[in-house]
Amino acid sequence: PESQSNKSHDPFHPGQHFTRTYNKNTTQHFHNNRTNTMENLLLDCRQQYPDSELDALECISKHIQSGMSSTNSQIETIDSSLKALSLIFTSILMFIMQAGFAMLCAGSVRTENVPNTLLKNFLDACGAGVAYFAVGFALAYGGSPGPVQQDEINVDHTLTFAGSENFFLMDFDNYAFWFYQFAFAACCATIVAGTLAERSQMVAYFAYAILLTGFVFPLVCHSVWSVHGLFNPFRKNPLFGSGMVDIAGTYTLLVLCYRSNTTDGVVAENTYEFRVICV
Repeated sequence: PESQSNKSHDPFHPGQHFTRTYNKNTTQHFHNNRTNTMENLLLDCRQQYPDSELDALECISKHIQSGMSSTNSQIETIDSSLKALSLIFTSILMFIMQAGFAMLCAGSVRTENVPNTLLKNFLDACGAGVAYFAVGFALAYGGSPGPVQQDEINVDHTLTFAGSENFFLMDFDNYAFWFYQFAFAACCATIVAGTLAERSQMVAYFAYAILLTGFVFPLVCHSVWSVHGLFNPFRKNPLFGSGMVDIAGTYTLLVLCYRSNTTDGVVAENTYEFRVICV
């Protein structure tokens, strides 16, 4: 490629010249701005330390390091923003499952019970949100930074039965992570919604949703996913704990299957068949 030379004064050795060569096909405006910035930096440091080239070089090094620190700070900000966006997007996809379960329940009951079933699914999400906000998240991750990372599997952590901090999200500001975990809790609670369709009263179902998302699921979540969980030392496989949400919801479902359609110890005629189908 064609090139041309442009001579300018060397700030360290007045009277001498250095040659700057550039490609005509490149953006000359950007090249000139970058060169002028470096020349100004050289001149400023040389003026501050006219008698010592070593001090001038240290001055240049400090300015360059300062610029790199600013760049790293911007990169970290962008990285944290992208992580928060990814968590929120994934949480929305999981929370939309509430609508899917609601449609499934509505199609599995009689027409006169559709409004009642949809209201139960709505209360399911509301009860899960309140319970997980007040108590559930604190029991699951209170006092810990979050789920176990791959490089923390062999790290010695104090094992606890449940978390003991951040009730009502006090002293906790990572709301994207909370929403992500709340979507899991709500999904666990709504797994049982179809099983209890036409088989429970509204108050009983609402109490179940609060109990599961505020106490039962957080304890299981803490044991498996928290860095202080009881099963943390056994996390050798990266897939360990991947089915925890379904397991917690399924075992709750089996218990409710056994107890449903019973009144004063008398079992309804279709209960045994219903239990077999659930299993």
